[in-house]
Amino acid sequence: MWTWVQHNARTTRTRVPDRSPHAVLLCPATLAPPNHASHELLRTQVGPCSALAAEAVPLLFDAIHAAGAGPASTSRGSGALRSSYQAWCSRFGRVVGVASHRLERVVAGWSGRHGRAYQDDVPAWLFAVHTWLGVALRMPAVFALPAAARLLTDTRTPLADRVGAFESGEVFAAAGVANLHSGILGWYARDAVLSEIAPAWQEALHTAANGAAAAADSVPPDQVGPAWSGDDFRTVYEGLVPQDLRHALGEIYTPDAYVRRALDLLDWHVEESLLDPTCGMGAFLIEAVRRRLRSQGRPTMPGSAARLLNGLAGFDINPLAVLAARTALTLRLAPLFDEGAPATLPVYVADAILVAAPGSELPLDTGPEQEGLSSARRLSRVRCIAGNPPWVRWSQLPPEYASEIQPYCASLNVFSGDRYVGGIEPDMSAVLTHLSASRWLEPGGRLAFYLPAALFSTESGEGFRRMAGPDGAPIAGFEQVEDLRGLRPFEGVSAPPALALLRGGTATSYPVSWRVVGPGATTELQARPIPGTRHGPWLRGTPADHELWGSLFDAARQADYRARKGVTTDCNGVFFVRTLERKPGLVLIENDPCLGRKEGIEHTRAWVEERHVFPLLRGRGLSAFRAVVEPSRCILLPQRGMHGDPDLRVSAPLTWEFFQRFEELLRGRGSYRRYQRGKPFWSTWSTGTYTFSPWKVLWKEMSGTRFCAAAAGPIASDHLSPRAVVPDHKLYFVPVDDEKEAHYLGGILNAPTIARAVSAYAAQLSLGVSVMQSLRVPRYDPHDKDHAGLAELSRRMAADAGARASLVDRLDEVAVSIVRGAR
Repeated sequence: MWTWVQHNARTTRTRVPDRSPHAVLLCPATLAPPNHASHELLRTQVGPCSALAAEAVPLLFDAIHAAGAGPASTSRGSGALRSSYQAWCSRFGRVVGVASHRLERVVAGWSGRHGRAYQDDVPAWLFAVHTWLGVALRMPAVFALPAAARLLTDTRTPLADRVGAFESGEVFAAAGVANLHSGILGWYARDAVLSEIAPAWQEALHTAANGAAAAADSVPPDQVGPAWSGDDFRTVYEGLVPQDLRHALGEIYTPDAYVRRALDLLDWHVEESLLDPTCGMGAFLIEAVRRRLRSQGRPTMPGSAARLLNGLAGFDINPLAVLAARTALTLRLAPLFDEGAPATLPVYVADAILVAAPGSELPLDTGPEQEGLSSARRLSRVRCIAGNPPWVRWSQLPPEYASEIQPYCASLNVFSGDRYVGGIEPDMSAVLTHLSASRWLEPGGRLAFYLPAALFSTESGEGFRRMAGPDGAPIAGFEQVEDLRGLRPFEGVSAPPALALLRGGTATSYPVSWRVVGPGATTELQARPIPGTRHGPWLRGTPADHELWGSLFDAARQADYRARKGVTTDCNGVFFVRTLERKPGLVLIENDPCLGRKEGIEHTRAWVEERHVFPLLRGRGLSAFRAVVEPSRCILLPQRGMHGDPDLRVSAPLTWEFFQRFEELLRGRGSYRRYQRGKPFWSTWSTGTYTFSPWKVLWKEMSGTRFCAAAAGPIASDHLSPRAVVPDHKLYFVPVDDEKEAHYLGGILNAPTIARAVSAYAAQLSLGVSVMQSLRVPRYDPHDKDHAGLAELSRRMAADAGARASLVDRLDEVAVSIVRGAR
């Protein structure tokens, strides 16, 4: 058992008269804590929300946009700008260049503050912001390295030459740091725009100098060192990059306590190699350096930075994050660089997927980035890998990027076989875990990644749990998983997280240790695949639980019932309606544009044919034994199979007229374009004849604290005669024709023992079709007294909530007996 502890280890350093880094003796511990006043000064005076940014970013944007980034390309701008922008777009830009709704809102705010139409060219705006941040982030490093500061503040040298030396890395190389530069983000130093932003650049330099001086003055007499030092350089970055922008770009960084926990779980030793293939700002590498410093049994002299970095490596697709990581390492080791033998910071701009792909053609620049990419590809196997790879589902990737990496990803043996229950849809963190273990992990080495807990309990995670190559040979085996859903470690992330430990070159041996970590306690459990599978969703419980569950689950058995998903409209604001009036054969409806995520939907009232309007059941209306439809809440659904009625214009002209108003919007839906292109544009996904079955047994995809189910039959909604209820896409269900059979199934699923067993493997985010595929539920037999008795018990509990407490034990006993006896 372990608990989370925030360690505040600090270094004792000796003051020397001249503050020269060559005279500093660093004791074996960490450097001094950061000066938060200097951080705040940098954020307010230089950051993107500052007056300097308001001066520089619009000018950078104008240059980028005019050089060919915008829709009206003019091919103006220097060759440095065009090549750098192309390189940025081909890597990081293509991944984030598709503006999300969240990013669009951020851009709109910046447009208003800066007086530019950034929303007309989001990639150019983001490249401009990154360019300016590339300057701001390195300013602390200038004044942590006295040799660099002397060169950059020497007014005898023209400013343009000093900026050029800053962006080429010459000023940092003179201070012992070989590669604190960015060929991509340094384009402005070789472009005419430099003369326009020169005043802002010069003021940023002065601001950083003032902040460094203020920080130095605040260092206690018994300490000395670089004024901008400290492990939490992330404070600087997060202060410079507004939270809404970071979240819009999916930048979620790992808190220090969780970085330490991952290395502790790895049992990482300071002499071992360590790789983070999606390193972001380099938190895991910085922690490794901190531990190496702490392990020193004697003072560490200048020149030892290279040795402390030896065996460490990190990649990231974001050039700004790489620059931030390099700066953080520079600040961490500032007194230890040797001006005569510059050390290389082992963090590179590279896409780990393409770096790992055998035979893939990577566009290597002719500039400084070529060396970094080549270094990433030359990396040999390492003893340890740690990190927090991006949690992005395949369908959320920009299409161009997804097409490029698909051939390699498809060859990894990590995807499930059924595209409709996952297919090529696992989270990209599963892909990155698989390729990291197969490409870089030594046999017997260890890997610790923070991952979505759902990977261990969904069908689409089967290939991930298999952890084998195309030939079936094991790549790595799971040894331990820590379930952290009770701690919510990552700001802005709702998906339950887990920390997984794997060992290279071995197969998983079950049971796997599964530790549920809460704020005050840790529960030790075991995890095994559902009985009847080799790599199916994991059941998590005690040894006694697993003994019981072995008699309740058998995924190898042919299931007697098949579950279905509720209707996916991808445009609830059109399909979800309220009924207002009724007349023979017709009903007056109005849509609710506020439902769903799509904006700008027209609010409309219209008479439509009544036969296509159905009571709508949503997740909020379902609880154990009870399904409640909101009054007058319905769905307009003119189809009875997989696709919309092609004769709708003739068979139901009023309904057709209603949908025609939204044709462009409906044709643009993701599910329509992906699965139903060429079919009537009013078609909905996950719809079939089963959707209209008279009785259904339903459960929520997201069940919260406990799995539960309810039977629902025909319902008379406002202004509608009794008819089948239609569930939305957040519900799953088993269609049946008979009321007694529905209550029988509902009784089995609500039995406490069985509901707890389902919850043991379900992700609480994807209680899908596997519920019925895995349980040993026999087909209802009205002549079997136990079946009939269970149906009656369940019906009574559904009709009378007060009777449930007295009947639940009997229900559980009968249901478990039926499931255990299934053949």
